[in-house]
This record gives sequence, structure tokens and C-alpha cells, in this order.
Amino acid sequence: MDGLMPAVNPGPVTVSTVNTQTPQAIPSTVVQTGPNNTLVLCQVAIPLIKPSSGTLTAAGALSAIVALPGTYSPGCWMYFPANAVATVSPAGTYWVVMSSTTAGTVYQNLLVGIPTILPPAVWIPCTSASSYTQVVTSDTVMSVPVPGTMGPNGFLDVYCNASNDLAAGTKNGACNLGGAMSMATFSQTTVNAYTPSWRRIANRGVTNVQVAGSGVGIVAAAGVPVLGNLDTTAAFNLTFQLQLATAATNRSRRSWNRCWPVTSTRCRASARRRT
Repeated sequence: MDGLMPAVNPGPVTVSTVNTQTPQAIPSTVVQTGPNNTLVLCQVAIPLIKPSSGTLTAAGALSAIVALPGTYSPGCWMYFPANAVATVSPAGTYWVVMSSTTAGTVYQNLLVGIPTILPPAVWIPCTSASSYTQVVTSDTVMSVPVPGTMGPNGFLDVYCNASNDLAAGTKNGACNLGGAMSMATFSQTTVNAYTPSWRRIANRGVTNVQVAGSGVGIVAAAGVPVLGNLDTTAAFNLTFQLQLATAATNRSRRSWNRCWPVTSTRCRASARRRT
């Protein structure tokens, strides 16, 4: 064999690896750079609802509202007027777990930031809730922070799915950019309606001049562009509003927002940076 040892085949070898690194969340201070970047700020389809007037017991048992299109037993967020959820409570969007289309339990958890499904361990029971008359003003049900990184040719897309009951009058939804640009996202009259809609708000070659298209899929809303002069180099909020025609109707929004979230509505906003 000329002094050479024969090759040895050790047989199959199995190699396994374990990743011990904890996944890291992207810090809120991260600023994306480059000519063409998309940043997801919010993406959620949890129902946001502005219900009709209803009955609330001291313990938060909700009943006698106009029927919703489904039973939101995993939980949803509902807008209530001031002093409904407690003897002294701010108007706002509260955590609710429904047991039927007209009844559920309201908790004192007030929405702050992006909607999530709250685990039972953090539910705050009501102790002094009371029956209420729903307001018919346009009220903010969700607010999404937007960093000042759109760039001179960046844009923000807002997509919504909305529905309403058969009450008389016009039920409206809107989004508002930085308190400076208010745009309809849906507008329905006296039918049980389901309305998807889409808006794009774009910077016009500079960071402080915007235009929003007339909207696609919006029913009964004015089809004219919306102009704005918001400084998008500074952080601002994108808010979503719901408005009822009467206290005996309902409207809701399921919302998800990307990049930069009665009956039911879904909203999605996505923004892209372009230099």
C-alpha cells in the first residue's frame, strides 16, 4: 500500500445548532434612510367601534345597544362619552368583551397607542359605570404616531373597511394628519353598508406641502383632492375619527396602519419615504 492508510468513512454525521440570541425589537428611535424605504408603524385589525346609546350597570355590564354585525368575544375597543365608564371618566376608547351582538362587559382600560387584545390579567373592572347617551360628534378612536421621515416625495397610504347599520342619516369616518389635513375614509347613509376605501397623502417634492387624492371607494363623500401644508420633518399623529348620525345608530372601524392602524371598520395606513 506504499505506506498509505486507507480512507475511513465515519458514516452519517448529524449537526444541530441552538440559537441562544433573544430577538431584539427595533427601537422607536430608529430612523430609516435611503431613497425608498417603507416603515411599518401599526398593523392591526381589532375592531374599533362607536356604539349606539346603551345601558351600563355599575359593574360595566353593557346591553341594549344597536346590534353589531358579530359577537366580538375576543374583545374590541369602543368609544364612550365622558362619565359613562365611571363616575368621573374621560371620553375615549375603552376595552370591551362582548357576549352577544348587543351585550358585553366594559372595562376601565383606556386605549393608549395601538390597539391590542388585552389579557384578562390586566382588565380593570368597572365599579361605578352608568347608562349613557352616545354623542354624535366626530370623535377620535385611535391615534398613531408618525416619525418625521417621509422625505420630499414620500407618501402615506390609508386603507379602511367600514360598515354601519340601517339607521337614518349619514355615518362618517375620517383620518386626520397632524391636525392639519382631515379626509373622509367613508360616508354612508341609510343602508347596512360595507365600504372599503383608500387614500394616499403625498408630499409634493418638498416636505411641507401635501396633496391627498379624492379617495377610492368612498361613498357619499366629496370627490375632491385635499391640500395640506404640514411639516413632515417633525413627528406628528395620524388619527382616526368616527361619527354617528344619531345616538341610536352605530359605526365601527377595524384598523391597521402600515408604515409610517355601529358596526365595523378596518383601517390601514402605510407610508413610504422617498427622497
